[in-house]
Amino acid sequence: IRRDYPKAEIYNNAPPKIIYTNKPTSLVIPDGEPKIKKDKDLDAERVLNTPTLIFKEGSQWNMYVGGIWYKSNSVTSGWTAEKSMSKKVSSINDQIKKQEKESNDGKASTEKPEITEIVVSTVPAEVIQSKGEATYKNIEGTNLSFVSNSPNNIIKDNATGTIYILIAGRWFKSASFNGPWTFNEPDKLPADFSNIPEGSEKDNVLASVAGT
Repeated sequence: IRRDYPKAEIYNNAPPKIIYTNKPTSLVIPDGEPKIKKDKDLDAERVLNTPTLIFKEGSQWNMYVGGIWYKSNSVTSGWTAEKSMSKKVSSINDQIKKQEKESNDGKASTEKPEITEIVVSTVPAEVIQSKGEATYKNIEGTNLSFVSNSPNNIIKDNATGTIYILIAGRWFKSASFNGPWTFNEPDKLPADFSNIPEGSEKDNVLASVAGT
């Protein structure tokens, strides 16, 4: 928002890198190219410019995401779940689990961690995902449908086949999940968006539809 003209709101509406996947996926975003430095506490090289713990032991990188350890020969790709932990990883894992327990009022988490695909992006990115192939369900009273097996807001205009996704209050559209994605002004959505009924499974998007 510009301070010299308070009413002239200037936003960067360039789409982030949008990655569609039909498998459970975790997104890790370093702030730019990985910055690697020796960490005295870990006694290992570590990627500093990400909140995700990524450190090196020998020639192997180790990453902790969502309760699971992953390994790779490269920071930016090739991550797979570790089948067995080295002594060092096991020791760090014990410390992390202890911290997690303390921050959970002394109780160990009962949720079973899920192994996911790992995507590392050095540029701003968003993952949109479905559990298996995207399944569309019609939105009552409209010519729109939504992906019912996704945690994301993915809506298709059945008339044109255009796919619209809502990310952080902004709409982007594409002819397919492969992109390219372009920003869509909230007041330039297909008219049927304003016909999404309140109380329907997708009425949460109405806050981002102009005039509703």
